[in-house]
Amino acid sequence: MGSEYPFTHDLETLLDLVGERTKVTDEWRDLIDYAPFAVQHRYERLGAGVPAIDRDEAIRCLDLLLDAVRRQVKEA
Repeated sequence: MGSEYPFTHDLETLLDLVGERTKVTDEWRDLIDYAPFAVQHRYERLGAGVPAIDRDEAIRCLDLLLDAVRRQVKEA
């Protein structure tokens, strides 16, 4: 049966929940570093000293994650 996941930008919580059903999450823990950019920095200015996102690396990581999730969904 399927699971229901909360509507949240908390990547750590979502990865923990998904981790209960799959082994993908340990590979993707570095994505938690992007969590502040999902909410806090989206609605307010970046503070001094906050490093910029390496957009190319973020896109690469997310593409790999999406590919892994698609494979697991297909296998399920």
